[in-house]
Amino acid sequence: MIPIIYSEKFLLHETGYMHPEQPERLTAIIDKLKASPIADKIKWIQPSSSRNAIEQSK
Repeated sequence: MIPIIYSEKFLLHETGYMHPEQPERLTAIIDKLKASPIADKIKWIQPSSSRNAIEQSK
């Protein structure tokens, strides 16, 4: 298995114009992985903590 941690919340991370981290880029990567020959080997994992949960635990 290939574990990949992913949440649709990742698409909300905006870094500004011309930065390589763009929601469209992440969507394209995820779509390609789901359609790839290794798709059946991928284990999609939801992240276990949010920023609020992490900050509250401090």
